[in-house]
Amino acid sequence: MKDTLRNWLPALKKEAELGNPDAMGILACMYRDGVGVEKDLTKAEYYAEQERNAPLFELPHDDDTNPWLKPSVEV
Repeated sequence: MKDTLRNWLPALKKEAELGNPDAMGILACMYRDGVGVEKDLTKAEYYAEQERNAPLFELPHDDDTNPWLKPSVEV
């Protein structure tokens, strides 16, 4: 699990920069507990504060590039 989270770190940071509060919350927990990253309570508090102050974040529903919004294909 630690390796998986470490691999996700660049994507999580990018999502946090784009305003995704879920990514901010995950980063806060990772840094708080030292999972996949070196434990850093300063960074943990930074991301937790960012998450608390983030406006509502929604993915666009009309974005054809979003794989989560594509209809599933029956096999």
